[in-house]
Amino acid sequence: MMTSSERYKKANEFLKRRFGEPHSICQAWLSRITNGPPVKSNNGEVLREFADDVRGCLETHRAMGKLAN
Repeated sequence: MMTSSERYKKANEFLKRRFGEPHSICQAWLSRITNGPPVKSNNGEVLREFADDVRGCLETHRAMGKLAN
């Protein structure tokens, strides 16, 4: 099992290989969390995965300097 920072690093490496451009990486994260399937509050596993994706999106945007202060 990977820690959050390990998951972030792996996801970021994957996105860089797949998309290359920082804008594309950020857009891919946003699309993943906004265009995914609906998350029901009674499905803990899906809710946890969604929360991990939101965190990954936030950490990626922060690391790339794409968040307003």
